[in-house]
Amino acid sequence: MKDDIVDRIDAHLAEIESAVIRDFEPDSEPLLRECRAEIIAARDRRWIPASERLPDSEDEDGGIPNVLGYYPDYPPDIQLVWYTGNGWEDGDGSGRDVKPPAYWMPLPEPPRAMP
Repeated sequence: MKDDIVDRIDAHLAEIESAVIRDFEPDSEPLLRECRAEIIAARDRRWIPASERLPDSEDEDGGIPNVLGYYPDYPPDIQLVWYTGNGWEDGDGSGRDVKPPAYWMPLPEPPRAMP
């Protein structure tokens, strides 16, 4: 349900973005693009079933991004893990293989520096 709402908002935002850029205020383009990026990013701020898709095994800098892995077994657990493309490793950098999580989620952006 959440994905359907995000998709509809995303579609409406694309229509608004085109109309505003075309008909009104060219200076509003950066703000509209930022809003669009936030809506698209909201899609990934949920627990994603590992059976649905796996995280990227490389970030834009060529590193392996950390993600949160959710293990629903008793006791339920959330761990920092990496997906290497060949399997899952403990996110502490030890290189230890761990069992695949049932769900995963990208880490949130770090806090912005306070002025």
